[in-house]
Amino acid sequence: MKAPSITSPKKQIPSSFFFAIFALPISFFAQADDPAVAHIRTDKSFTVTRFADKQYVDNPIALSMDKAGALFVAEARRFQKGVEDTRSKSFWMMDELAIQSTADRLAQYKKWTAAGKFSPDHFTNTADRIVKISDSDGDGIADVRSMFSDSFREPLDGNGASVLAHHGKVYYTNIPNLWLLEDDDQDGIADSRVSLQDGFGLRSGVNGHDMHGLEFGPNGKLYWSIGDRGYNFVTKEGKHLKDAETGAVFRCDPDGSNIEVFCRGNRNPQDLAFDAYGNLFTVDNNQGGGDRPRICYLVEGGDYGWNSGCTNLITFRTPAGLSDLKGPRVQPAYVAESHWKQAFPEQPAHVIPAIDFIDGGCAGLTYVPGASLGNAYQQHFVFSALSRGIKSFSFSPEGAGFSMVDYHNFWSGGSPIDTEFGHDGELYVADYARNGGNVFVLQNQQAMRRPSVIEAAKVLRQSFADFANEQLYELLAQRDQRVRLQAQFELAARGATDWLVKAATTPVPEISEGEPFNGPMLRRLHGIWGLGQTAKTEPLLPLLRDPYFRIRAQSAKILGDHRAGAAAPGLLPLLEDESPRVQAFAATALGKIQHRPAVPALIDLLVRTDNADAFLRHAAIFGLEQIGDLDAILAYADHDSAAVRLAVLVLLRRAQDPRIARYLNDPDPRLVRETIAAINDARIDSAEPALAAHLRSYLKADAVLPTTLSFDRMINAAFRQGQADTLRTLLDVGAATHLPERIRSAALFRLERWDNPYIVDPTLGQMRSYPPDRHQDANMIKAAVTAQLPAAEGQVLSALYHLADIYQVPLDPVSLERRVLSTNADRDQRLQALKSLTQNPSANFSITLETLLQDGDPFIRVAALEVLTSRTPKAAEAHIARFAESGSPLERQAAYKHLASVPSNRAVELLVDGMNELLADPANHDAALELLDACSQRQEPKIQQLMKAYRDSLDANDPLAEYRTALVGGQAERGEIIVREHGTAACIICHSINGEGGVVAPDLTEIGVRARGEYLLESLLVPGAKVVPGFGVMTLTLTSGEILAGSLMSENDRELVLKLPAGSTRTIPVAEIATRGDAISTMPPMHAMLKKREIRDVIAYLRTLNKTNSSPRRNIPEVRNAGVGGNTSGQLLARLDRDVLAHRPSTVVLMVGTNDRLNSRQFTSAADYLKNIENLTRRIRESGAEVLLVTPPPCEPKALFTRHDATLFAEQAPNARMAEIRDLLLAKNQPIIDFHAHVLANTALLSKDGVHLTPEGYRELAKQIAAGLRDAKLDMRRVICFGDSLTAGPYPAELERQLRGYTIGLSMYSLRQLFADGQLSPVDYPAFAREVFGITEIDIWVGALPAKRRDDPEAYRELRRAAEAAGSHIFLLMAGSLTGSHDSPEERAAEVAKFHRPIEHAVTLGADYLRIFLRAPKGPRPAAIAQCTETLRPLADFAASKGIIVVIEPGSSKTSEDGTFLAELAAKLAHPALRLMPDFGKMKNADPYGGTIAMMPYTAVVSAKSNDFNRRGNEANLDYPRLLKSIQAANFHGIIAIEYEGTKLAPIEGIRATQTLLERLRK
Repeated sequence: MKAPSITSPKKQIPSSFFFAIFALPISFFAQADDPAVAHIRTDKSFTVTRFADKQYVDNPIALSMDKAGALFVAEARRFQKGVEDTRSKSFWMMDELAIQSTADRLAQYKKWTAAGKFSPDHFTNTADRIVKISDSDGDGIADVRSMFSDSFREPLDGNGASVLAHHGKVYYTNIPNLWLLEDDDQDGIADSRVSLQDGFGLRSGVNGHDMHGLEFGPNGKLYWSIGDRGYNFVTKEGKHLKDAETGAVFRCDPDGSNIEVFCRGNRNPQDLAFDAYGNLFTVDNNQGGGDRPRICYLVEGGDYGWNSGCTNLITFRTPAGLSDLKGPRVQPAYVAESHWKQAFPEQPAHVIPAIDFIDGGCAGLTYVPGASLGNAYQQHFVFSALSRGIKSFSFSPEGAGFSMVDYHNFWSGGSPIDTEFGHDGELYVADYARNGGNVFVLQNQQAMRRPSVIEAAKVLRQSFADFANEQLYELLAQRDQRVRLQAQFELAARGATDWLVKAATTPVPEISEGEPFNGPMLRRLHGIWGLGQTAKTEPLLPLLRDPYFRIRAQSAKILGDHRAGAAAPGLLPLLEDESPRVQAFAATALGKIQHRPAVPALIDLLVRTDNADAFLRHAAIFGLEQIGDLDAILAYADHDSAAVRLAVLVLLRRAQDPRIARYLNDPDPRLVRETIAAINDARIDSAEPALAAHLRSYLKADAVLPTTLSFDRMINAAFRQGQADTLRTLLDVGAATHLPERIRSAALFRLERWDNPYIVDPTLGQMRSYPPDRHQDANMIKAAVTAQLPAAEGQVLSALYHLADIYQVPLDPVSLERRVLSTNADRDQRLQALKSLTQNPSANFSITLETLLQDGDPFIRVAALEVLTSRTPKAAEAHIARFAESGSPLERQAAYKHLASVPSNRAVELLVDGMNELLADPANHDAALELLDACSQRQEPKIQQLMKAYRDSLDANDPLAEYRTALVGGQAERGEIIVREHGTAACIICHSINGEGGVVAPDLTEIGVRARGEYLLESLLVPGAKVVPGFGVMTLTLTSGEILAGSLMSENDRELVLKLPAGSTRTIPVAEIATRGDAISTMPPMHAMLKKREIRDVIAYLRTLNKTNSSPRRNIPEVRNAGVGGNTSGQLLARLDRDVLAHRPSTVVLMVGTNDRLNSRQFTSAADYLKNIENLTRRIRESGAEVLLVTPPPCEPKALFTRHDATLFAEQAPNARMAEIRDLLLAKNQPIIDFHAHVLANTALLSKDGVHLTPEGYRELAKQIAAGLRDAKLDMRRVICFGDSLTAGPYPAELERQLRGYTIGLSMYSLRQLFADGQLSPVDYPAFAREVFGITEIDIWVGALPAKRRDDPEAYRELRRAAEAAGSHIFLLMAGSLTGSHDSPEERAAEVAKFHRPIEHAVTLGADYLRIFLRAPKGPRPAAIAQCTETLRPLADFAASKGIIVVIEPGSSKTSEDGTFLAELAAKLAHPALRLMPDFGKMKNADPYGGTIAMMPYTAVVSAKSNDFNRRGNEANLDYPRLLKSIQAANFHGIIAIEYEGTKLAPIEGIRATQTLLERLRK
């Protein structure tokens, strides 16, 4: 790079280079030659160069180009240097929650600075700034840099996350201000800055949740966004806007006046972008609690469902004190009720659903303004996803909303954070790095030579003030959106309404609306928007009848924005327009006009829509709200349509009107649920007494129960009200045996804080005041506890014991003794009973303690020791000694704690023995931390000598030395809480576990299998020591001066292999490396955040993560078996929360009824059965999951009567009982599989007991359900099979296999280059395949073995052991070619004998298949088949005798490349030990498509050959979708093995590209 010419009021601050990279496998082309961009991959039509490096930019976060072509760069240098993240500042959590203004946050900083947490200048030492860079000589490289403004260093400042150059001014968002800066003398340095508005960013929250997204809309308004750090300010017009708990999108006039909240309920919408038709979009960050980053279509008045309390309930649960509360945890509504999802029927009606989801962290969103990237990117967006590269996608109208189309990878390499188009159509990419960074330029040279692009470049460099009106009119149809907008703005500024009218009203000449570019149509839209800017709306009235829906829609929008009352007659008919989008804009417009006569028409719209379109429903509700006559709308409160009543409910919620309580008694359970949520979540305090009272309605045994979260909200209301009647209600709920145990225990546990309510609401995660005059009545609680205890069980009993302890309820020592001695009781109950018994001991308490000290549960034994030690320390010494010498880890830890203070020689001896044990093996002492603590408190010389010896044994250069004492002895349960909930060190934020959590760090689902304790410890303490491939960064400077950054894949004395961020690998000789910076992990060292005991617990938990199969990839079905033998529908209802909803299913397959109707010991009536089914399906759907019902099969009565009294079926025969519930289920209007009818037609599917199924029956059940899920287009990502013993059987496993369609395996041959280069050894291959690709089905290619070991049985045993250690399976061994043209029996026998050893090796490997090629003779096909059959039959016989199946792969001769030949051969031979293996690429001289179809009936395994990939990620030479369609049509459920043979991608990336393609086509 050239040295910059710098104009700055301050000296340039040098910064060190750091380049954060995460590999992303995409099938793009690397940028050649220039080392600065060698790590970047894009489509081959693009070229990339570096425009500016760290000499010019430092922490670049946003870009904007001015008219002169200078690039403004916002630099977020205060990130974690004055802008703090509460995840690492848990000490101020309670202060944080109390903040309601920016002044409160400043006070918080001062408080903790005074407390010594920060240096005095911490919050002012570093400045955010804006730099201006340009290329003065036109060579494409920046050479001028000025410090435009660097004065943003006030304590409350930052991060400055968006900059926008517009009409000679610069807008800048830097919390807490929206700034306007101007450079009056054009010297590149701002001369003035004015805060247009302050009061943004109340809380510190989570880093990056800043103010950003500056964008001018087509209406001339300035739009911007803020993450969930909140806002509280008064506008220039005196309007008070406040929300401390959610993100929002704002808009205002260019001078900062008329600020309004456009929409709210966002988490972190980092950027905004308008498409060509005026629609606004954003990408909103996810929480990491099972949700995903979502793409949102932003609508005026929309609520997107997020509240920062969700973060408090998940990430900050412990620092917020919520972990101290006993009882069941409340799930945040955003997750539990799926606010973040795309629209589904039971989604809360106040929430605007997502359009779709995206991979990676969220950053810049840019609309492609013209044709400069090529035809493929017209009307597309590009989205910067940091380490996940850049994505591209477009949208297609769907109802009143949109669906995402053409989502694909656009760029990989570096950490792109924002993009900006230059005047010539080039794309500038800000590449973020702490203390460094780059700006790259991407160009499509061919597309940039198009006349429209060249014209736009010329126009954009000129002043639009110099153009005549007629010229501006013509520019309104220019292909570039920027040109059109600037021309529109100029015409509006001039008041050239005649030209705008002409533009808006000139008919479009015979151009379809579906064309990629429709200039005349767009000119009309800009004319409409320009008239809106001039407030001249009369010409728009006739356009409400225009033939084009976009013209009608935008005319309605502008007329509504300007409250044009004259438009009402024209808007009313549009509520019945053929376009839902027109209906939506008309509904909103009628509301903003406040046209009260429109109320009935809007009600009719709601009736017609019937909740089918969430965006249209919102428009109608928002329109009604804007009319502003809630009393008139309440006339429809009891409308026959549930959709209308739901809309009125949402209006009352938005108004926080207590009259919403009327819907607590609505006949529709959904409205009841939504009312409960509204009163609690929207804090309609004046309706809370009604909500608390409503809880009593569920004390009736026949009540229809709402969701668990609904109960939590009602319990919360009753607790908050704090009156005698609500106290009685909670106690009665605890006693209601018909309610689920979880609900009863939740009500009782809340009473632990009745006298001292916790300030953070456990349902909302936010601070909340309580009503005054709280009723205190400990006697009522005591009486209820005493009355309920005798019959209590489970968690209810635990809650009662807990309350008894708190309120000092005297308990019967004898019953307590029975409970604590009951080994069948829950551990928590026993521990609580022991605690109570200690306070009120029985006569036999000493004997009881002695018994408990021998209990089978170490937690009970330890608790008993604690009690004994506190009562009779001397008597406890013998047990302490026993625990120390031979106890479990938990007991040894407890013993050493006590030994710290036991005054005896025996205690010293035990401690000395423990220290000697520790010195001998420090990594395997499971109580080392407690031992060292105990010894540090003793003064005996012998102990102190051993302590010194231990300290001396620690290697000062070994960062793990003193922490190896944490390798064993941890408690996994406590470790899981840290991993999921620790305010600072919650691994789940970045890592994924079983499909939940973040995506920017390695998946931990199988870490317990992959990693030993030492590896785990090192990963926690020194994250960069061993970085998982694809994560973390190392840098190399070569002797040539080239700089490389990437992940180290392997290394030896001669060379190392670096995986570049583009996905390729590069082998670098050690002699060519000048300097190296070892791999850097983005994970912070955990010992800075966790105590040693916490690290020990985390390691214990991570070791439990040993799921047999690799974690499910997105969109690959996962099936969970939640069947329990003997269950009835009522029992399913009781365990629904624990066994189903807690696991967040996407779809539940519900089959139950056999025990309800056939188990004579627990008959359920048909009416009660149906009621249970309705409750089950309703609650499942309310959770956001879908339901597939399955009718239970009939039975064989004779077999049934061998176990059940036939006389009990006298009134109704068994199959009549089953047919009755079948008919009831079929009458329900929802997806259903009539398996009952299927079994009636094939009774052989029933087993001998007449009730259960045969193996074939279970396979058939799985097949039927798989087809039903697909036919109903249900979400199959996480399917839970819920039912009785029919479900508990093998069908769920078979279902998962069928849903996944095929298993993806790996051919060892794909990695041949790595074996040849010595980068990978065969014995490491199984673990490598699992670690890098998550693939556990692998084959063995003999050619990878050293030549001298290819016939060595021990080599194959080693491979098998390696596979078993990795949790992998070797499914196939590759062998050579068999000649099928031999004529004599002797020759054929000799040919077959060549394969005896390979078959033996396959047996040794534990493989299923031996793969061979076949050299088939030329000549007539019948003769060739007959000749080959004679050779193959004895081979198949020998293989069958060894349990091996021979598979033939096409190839080795022209004849056998033909799949139809092999199919005929297999049919002729008809041998069970001989099958086929289609290989797409091996049929190159024949028809691979027809050949594959022919081979499929005889296929055991498929080889997915691949060589090259196009921009869309498809194989360039083979029609994979067509091939896979043929395979799936054959109902193939076996292994498709990846065999990558290409050269354009490195082996790892080629395999990944093939894997991605196969996974996509498997959906």
